[in-house]
Parts: sequence; structure tokens; C-alpha cells
Amino acid sequence: MAIRGPVETKINTIQKAGIVADVPNLTINAYVTKTDKTVKFFDRYQRFSFAGRYWRVTAPDSISTPGILEFTAEEDYDCNHEDLIVEIVDPNPPVEEDENDIIGETFIYPLNTAIYTVKYPDNNIIWDVKLTNENKDIDDVLEYEILNDGSLKITWTAMISGSFEIHYGNLTRTIIVQSLF
Repeated sequence: MAIRGPVETKINTIQKAGIVADVPNLTINAYVTKTDKTVKFFDRYQRFSFAGRYWRVTAPDSISTPGILEFTAEEDYDCNHEDLIVEIVDPNPPVEEDENDIIGETFIYPLNTAIYTVKYPDNNIIWDVKLTNENKDIDDVLEYEILNDGSLKITWTAMISGSFEIHYGNLTRTIIVQSLF
């Protein structure tokens, strides 16, 4: 999960009976891996707590970036019913790498190079790189080579986000190319 904010986008002012009050409005933008669970959890108007505050999802976007659910949430001052609140659980918890897992970054940026390796390379196994189904229609976005030490060097060459999979024998890792914005 990646979060930007909170930022204060506007302050509405209310005046009644000679009393002026400000209603602050903090907003966060977040990116999580798109799964059925996260799409349901971060649906519009869903309430959750995060960083000691209550938030309400105002604008989920599950179509702009393949494999990523982006959403905007506003601080929810009206929510004081604990039964309506769901404590946020990181849908992408840090995972301890298995000693035979593919080692390298899961999230990369366009035009950056990433190196992937395994702890115990096997000369009989070769690397394989494939675009995910959401990106199968785009061409010429990946450059990769196998280095002398058996590791895999990959560069996403397009200025668009997307995702791809790398395979090493029976090991698979999905790599998400994040937006620059």
C-alpha cells in the first residue's frame, strides 16, 4: 500500500447565529494491489480507520492502472459509530522472502532498471518474462537480459504504468510498474 497525504484540500466555513466555524477536510490518496478483497473493502462510501483517524472512501478507481486500485478518502468527522468502522489491514503485508524466492523489487517506475535474482541459481533453469493479461496488447515496453551471474536485469521502457510477471522455474513474481504521477 502506498499513501499520499493527508493533505487539506479545502476548508468549508459555516456561520450560524453569529458563530463562525471551520470544517477542515483532510484527504488521502492511496494505491493498493487490485484484488476482489481490496475492491470490495475500498468501495465508495466505505468507512475505515487509519493513522488514528476515521476516513470515508469518496472516489475508488479500479480501471486506470491495471493491477492497481487507487482511491481517495476524506476524513470522516461524522463517523462515531464503532460498528461502522473497519480497521484497515495492509493488503500487501511485508512478506519474508523464502530462501528460494525471487529477490528484487515488486514495485518499479518507468525507465528504471531492476535486478532480480535467486539465492541458489541453477544453470538448468532460465528466466522467463511475460506481460500480464491486462497489458498483453502493448508492445515493446520491456527490455531484459540475463547477466553473467545468472541474475535478470529488466527495464520498463515506456512512460506508462503496467505489470508483468517474471518466472524462474516454478517461482513467479508479479512486478507492478507504478505511475509517475
